[in-house]
Amino acid sequence: MRAVLACLLLLLGVPSAGAQTLEYYILEMGWLPGQCLVDPDLAACDGLSLRDLKGRNLTLIGLKPQARPGSAPLQDCDPLARAFTPPPIGPGERATHCSLPPLRLGAELAQALADIMPGVATCADRAYWSRHGACSMLSPQRYFDRAVARARDMQRTLLNAAIAGSVGQHIAREALADAFRQQFGPDSEVSLQLVCARSKQYKQPVLTGIRVSLNQLGTMKALAPASLWSPAGSAAQPAHRCPEGFLVAAPGGAEPPLPAEPAGPGEIIVPPFEPAPVAPPVLEAPVLEPPALPKP
Repeated sequence: MRAVLACLLLLLGVPSAGAQTLEYYILEMGWLPGQCLVDPDLAACDGLSLRDLKGRNLTLIGLKPQARPGSAPLQDCDPLARAFTPPPIGPGERATHCSLPPLRLGAELAQALADIMPGVATCADRAYWSRHGACSMLSPQRYFDRAVARARDMQRTLLNAAIAGSVGQHIAREALADAFRQQFGPDSEVSLQLVCARSKQYKQPVLTGIRVSLNQLGTMKALAPASLWSPAGSAAQPAHRCPEGFLVAAPGGAEPPLPAEPAGPGEIIVPPFEPAPVAPPVLEAPVLEPPALPKP
């Protein structure tokens, strides 16, 4: 059976498992209010508010396998996906991935995935499985069970709390990095990447998500300092994709004006002071009295 599968993969142009060596995973989590500020047309943005758990917590994008340097990239490992072509998009329609084959998940896991992964509404779970998840060599059930469990762990971190506590404010990148280091250790920041983009309307940097590198064992157990993967060598540095200061968007809210300085760790953000315009003083000509004449 394995020989037949290997031949099928070769015929379809898919690299064999022998040429692909999995080294670690990247847990991708999104900040949906920021994603909606950058792209308001996302289906998950409809009616999003702070009452929605997805509007005040990091949400799952996926768990991406990463190959060792020099081995074949771990992507597009599902040969069946190539047989499904997405239908054309009509006027006013949104693009989805629902032409891909549905995932075989237990009812409980399917509901848990829908609760924590907004993209399920447009079948993004199918696309992520086809593009990345199938390369894990796990079944969809086992793969998404791990992804959901680690995403739930991330929602209980100090980093998630720091992001949620900064909703609608501009914050210093160091503030979020410090929250991560407090929980996972002083050298843990190399395993974290903060991701930002610029909103189309306001042209300001906005937090859209985070990426956390996990070793293979770290995907199977509760999130802990030992779960993190970091590049070899002591010279490794964080590779954030956010500037030193950026906005943590609020769900459904307009973007506030950019302050002069972002808040640092533990600082309270105070809007910049703008004094009210003062009317210019009214100058009046002095009244001149005629000089007194000396008495004769």
